[in-house]
Amino acid sequence: RLGAHRAPAAGRSRYLGRPRILGPTNQPPMNRTLLRLLPLLVAAPALAQNGYFPRPPVYVNDSNNDKVIRLRDLDGNGNYGGAGESSVFYDDTLGFYALTNNIGILSTRDGAVFINDSSNDYVLRLEDLDGDGVCHSAGEATIYFESFTNAAGIGMLSAAGMHEQGGILWVAVAQTGSTGKDYILRLEDLNGDGDAQDVNEALEYYVISDLSLGGSASNSIPQDVRVGRDGFVYYLEQSSNGAWAKGIYRLVDTDNNGIITAGESIAFFTPPVLPSAGFHWGMDQDDSGAWYMADTTNELIWRARDTNGNGLVEAGEYQLWWQAPGASLIWNVRCGPDGALYAGETQSNERLFRMVDANGDGQINVPAEVTTLYDELTAVGTVIGQQRGFHLDGAWLQPSVSYCTSQANSLGCSGQMSSFGTPSASFGSGFFIRATPMRNQKQGLLFYGTTGRDSTPFLGGTMCVQGPLRRTPVLVSGGSATGDDCTGTFALDFNAYIATGVTPALVAGVTLDTQFWARDSGAPNNTNLTNGLEFVIGN
Repeated sequence: RLGAHRAPAAGRSRYLGRPRILGPTNQPPMNRTLLRLLPLLVAAPALAQNGYFPRPPVYVNDSNNDKVIRLRDLDGNGNYGGAGESSVFYDDTLGFYALTNNIGILSTRDGAVFINDSSNDYVLRLEDLDGDGVCHSAGEATIYFESFTNAAGIGMLSAAGMHEQGGILWVAVAQTGSTGKDYILRLEDLNGDGDAQDVNEALEYYVISDLSLGGSASNSIPQDVRVGRDGFVYYLEQSSNGAWAKGIYRLVDTDNNGIITAGESIAFFTPPVLPSAGFHWGMDQDDSGAWYMADTTNELIWRARDTNGNGLVEAGEYQLWWQAPGASLIWNVRCGPDGALYAGETQSNERLFRMVDANGDGQINVPAEVTTLYDELTAVGTVIGQQRGFHLDGAWLQPSVSYCTSQANSLGCSGQMSSFGTPSASFGSGFFIRATPMRNQKQGLLFYGTTGRDSTPFLGGTMCVQGPLRRTPVLVSGGSATGDDCTGTFALDFNAYIATGVTPALVAGVTLDTQFWARDSGAPNNTNLTNGLEFVIGN
């Protein structure tokens, strides 16, 4: 029940009005003095850690067979080649809406999958409401947005890449023929009726080229769109006549009028010109702020990062990150919170790669750094005809929701919680909860509870978890070996913690609220609290 802040429960401890805190076993409540002494306790044995965990579900547009395919690592062996691991999620011969050229696709945290079709000119919303694994039943496939039939009369001709952020859907639209506009479309379901067809729900956010005003259809070809870590919208330009340089553009609404006008589009990264003209189909950004851009013509992937913070990627801030060893056709790239880049190839056989710069040299140049997760020639399940787009499962990308207010420590840093992986009662590993930046080489632990959120003053910070509370064994933040700074990070594989069985209540379906507490010598109470993180434990 996201967004609900519950009032303090009646079962509060009598100790100074503090929440009731239970240890790994059903221990009595701790008073404030004991809580302050927790970091001085001898750390419990480290929880078992496992470097491998099941791969994320992946949704793939198969534009040859007019289907959406779902890939799942059901047997936990690290790929999608086993029986039943590639299966039909939507088939237009069984569903309510036709697919002719399904291009853009994305998965959201709430279980919805959005796809656009550049021939039928609509965006479909898919959701498996009855849990049968497909979206063919009544109400499971609906029109989210349709060209010209929407209240604003906006045409969406030849839609390409999409992105969702904070309930807003962004679409790169490349017009076709001799009429229309090349633009970035902004969609938002303001009235909660399940579509963006109504008044003020669709907006031409940035019109790059309008052929009714002259110009050529080749001037602009927007292929993809993302909301960056800095909150600005970025789009991928693939102009074929040089009117705009090919590359990534940042859109900055400097006059705050809600749209992008002249002078508000900035060439953020334009890759060097190669002998063969590049064709850039997809892009994404990782947690460090680095951008990855595929070039299907030259069969490579660029990596670019604005390291000096001047708003541009300049010489020395980009590199050729991966070069295909042979014939390839990389369409889309997706960054995972596990530090990997996922890349979809549609050459003579459809494949999905997972790339990790394991040796830290800034490139993917060692065969062991590329893993083939799916190959249509060896997969046992449903075969993908042509992979035009894919998206990692939204719940895997964002398995948790942060809330509440973190407390600044004595060095002025405020630890923020995050997570990646899949919370599970059965996996035994693979769901990591983190807090950073924290003071280096400090002890701390994780509070957790099953009765909801809280937001009450506690030891100079805010208690974000409703009591009764439980706690994990003591952790160490690491970071710089000497000195005092904010290079520390608390990290815990919570699936491994669940597997210890120390808290029988941690079962599938339970909503859990969590918060890190840390030692902070120099703070008024010698303690520090992060914000809160909420998630639901899966099977």
